[in-house]
Amino acid sequence: MIHRLVRWFMEPPDEAPPFAAAILDRFPVGAIFLIEGILKFRSPQEFGVGRFIRIGIPLPQFFAPFDGVFEIGCGALLLLGLFTRPAVIPMIINMFVAITAQKSPCLLRKVFGKWRMLRFLITPCFSA
Repeated sequence: MIHRLVRWFMEPPDEAPPFAAAILDRFPVGAIFLIEGILKFRSPQEFGVGRFIRIGIPLPQFFAPFDGVFEIGCGALLLLGLFTRPAVIPMIINMFVAITAQKSPCLLRKVFGKWRMLRFLITPCFSA
């Protein structure tokens, strides 16, 4: 079972998708990650270390450049169509962390309000 999963993950598919479909899928995603990675180094206060400090990610001086390198590398691989399956895994983790760290607090604040959110986080789920 695991052997089949590893083979599926690492080997290219037997039949390639149509060229237009591959371009429409990979190009925007790869370009966004490539541009975001470059912006982390070009404008560190807005997109790199400064943003990581604002949203509370620990060790922002390490994780911002680390994330930028992965975004540039994986974005370039997606644009070139090389190792697309392995390149997508770090970007899925990247998006999950970004959504969790940056978007969830805003959503919770709008839904529950400032003090209701605090009470929601403190009170146990099942009260006796």
